[in-house]
Amino acid sequence: MRIPRPLVAIVALALAGVAVAQVAPYVDPPFRDQCVVHHYDEGEAPPIDLPDDPLCVEYEKRDITASNGGAVRFLAAEPARFALALQKCRYWQQDHWRIQAQPGDTPIIGWDGSYWYDRVAGTGAAITRNFTVAGQPASPSQVAALIAPLDPELAAVIDTYGAAGGGGGASFALGFNDPSCLGARLLNHFQCYQLKPPSFVARPGVQLDDRFGPGTVDVRRPVALCNPANKNDEDPSAPGDPDHLVAYQIRQRTPAFVRRTGVRVADQFGTFVLDVVKPDLLLVPSAKSHDSTPPQPTAPAVDHFKCYKTARARGRVDAVTVQDQFGTLTVDLRKPVRLCIPADKNGEGIQDAAALLLCHKARVSRHTSPFTPLTVFTNNQFGGLVAPVQKPRELCIPALLDPAPAPATPTPTP
Repeated sequence: MRIPRPLVAIVALALAGVAVAQVAPYVDPPFRDQCVVHHYDEGEAPPIDLPDDPLCVEYEKRDITASNGGAVRFLAAEPARFALALQKCRYWQQDHWRIQAQPGDTPIIGWDGSYWYDRVAGTGAAITRNFTVAGQPASPSQVAALIAPLDPELAAVIDTYGAAGGGGGASFALGFNDPSCLGARLLNHFQCYQLKPPSFVARPGVQLDDRFGPGTVDVRRPVALCNPANKNDEDPSAPGDPDHLVAYQIRQRTPAFVRRTGVRVADQFGTFVLDVVKPDLLLVPSAKSHDSTPPQPTAPAVDHFKCYKTARARGRVDAVTVQDQFGTLTVDLRKPVRLCIPADKNGEGIQDAAALLLCHKARVSRHTSPFTPLTVFTNNQFGGLVAPVQKPRELCIPALLDPAPAPATPTPTP
């Protein structure tokens, strides 16, 4: 008997060799801390309109028998589980399989599984572990051999991603991203404005760690303020978001950054091939006020970002409407000039490692209302600022790194 289920669908790309690359040992999903885990027994079908994204579920499949209807309940619930998973941009399933002949018998076969994908970042992972046969520890290959006559696809998953002794499984790039999932992300657009540099005491020796690796930087001076923005009327609530970003010029002390060439980055305006030249800014979650220095944000919903100068990309989009707390502007966008990546600052962690920003050079469109300079007050971990805002500088747009084409047949790490 072969049964459709999210497990096989999630890892089928890897088994079929369809553009899955960068195979490494299994890790839990980067969105784990954002999960509210929903628990279901083998006979429970989750509601099809469950709104969570990421959706995180745990299925108990401990009563799969023929004699008491456990197998029937399990099969009846699977189509709804499968349909729900396909709707989501980020999905994590954990399950616990115990197959027995009669209720209360020692399970003939048992194992636990964990499988996830992130269609925004284009990544996924799978692992099966804690195998037993007749109540005794077993190897993945032993369990796969018993399952194969009934379900060859499931046996292949177990054999490929089974872990003995706590290791194994696989993490991999899917070989594609789903740009439609960018809209499901909580990250705002940010309209950034050039500041007349206010008085600031430099902060040496700040530790930053992002997907390009760890580094020690000196934070030199504030140069820009970035407001959450409603672009082309896509998110009218964005200007009311309290989480702003102040951009500080940085110099990386160690290690020396190695230029990355041919990096593919996608945003709502297309896919760009660019060079990542060097780190130059740190974006810090900040509070802003027009009247006086506000309190520091206590639990901002946005990460720190380490920003890198980019080169070689081209692009032009005219007459983009941007609304933020300073009002409404019409701007012309030019080439991407900066890639901003969530960064762990001094061990404070990252909320969403996949939530990147690609910043395009922006200038006010001709024959439209000009920007009027003003002074605002900001506050963050580096202290308060009286910030003279001079002019629009960049529009930073949610983006994703697009993995390179993958080899046809990856080899999972044992």
